[in-house]
Amino acid sequence: MLPRVYQPKKRGRDNSSTLFGGLLVLGAFVLLPLTQLITDKMDYQQERETDTASLEPPPPPEMEEPPPPEEQEEEEPPPQLENEVQQFTLDQMDLDLSAGTGGVFGNFSAAAEAGENLSDLSVFDVSDLDRKPMLVASVDPKYPQALKKSKVEGSVVIVFVVNEQGRVSDPRVQSSSRTEFESPAMDALKRWRFQPGTKSGKPVKTYMRLPMAFRMGKT
Repeated sequence: MLPRVYQPKKRGRDNSSTLFGGLLVLGAFVLLPLTQLITDKMDYQQERETDTASLEPPPPPEMEEPPPPEEQEEEEPPPQLENEVQQFTLDQMDLDLSAGTGGVFGNFSAAAEAGENLSDLSVFDVSDLDRKPMLVASVDPKYPQALKKSKVEGSVVIVFVVNEQGRVSDPRVQSSSRTEFESPAMDALKRWRFQPGTKSGKPVKTYMRLPMAFRMGKT
C-alpha cells in the first residue's frame, strides 16, 4: 500500500479568483457609465462650440468702391449781350472805330430829316430837350463774313427813337452802302441802352439818327 502525498487545499485560490472576477465586473459597471458620461460631455462641448461658431456674425460684405465722379465740363459763361461802355453825351460821340476792335459808331444827331416818317407829337428833337440821351451800353454789329473776307467796307444810317426807358424803338434804315450791312446794324442797335433824354425834368422819347460804319481792322 502506497503512502498518501499531502496536497494543500485550493479553496483560497478559488476565492481570490472569484473576488478578482467580481471586481472586474464591478469595474465594468462603474467604468461604462463614466465613459458614457465623458463621451456625452465631449459631444455637448463640441455642439456648443459648433453653435458658438454658427452664431458668429458673417464677415461684412466687401464694399465696392464708388466709380470716380464724372468730370463735368466747365460751362462757358453766357455771352454778354451788352458791353458796358463809358457814358458819352451826343456831342462827344464823334467816333470812328474799326469793326471788331471795340465798336463802330458814327455821329449821333437828331432825326430831323426823318421827321416826316417818324412824326409823333410825343417824340422830341434833341434841340428841345433839357438833357440829351446818353449811351450807357452797346453791342458791336457782326461784320458779314462774305464782305469781311472780301475786305469790303461800308456804312448804314439808321433813324430810331430812344423811349422813356432808354430803349431803342422803331429803328429804320435810312440809307446804306450795301444791303448786307443793314441786318447786323439793326440787330446790334436794338440791344443798345441809353439814359433817356429829359424835358421839364421828365424822361421823354427822342428822335435819333446814327451813321454806323463798317471798317476792317487795321493790321
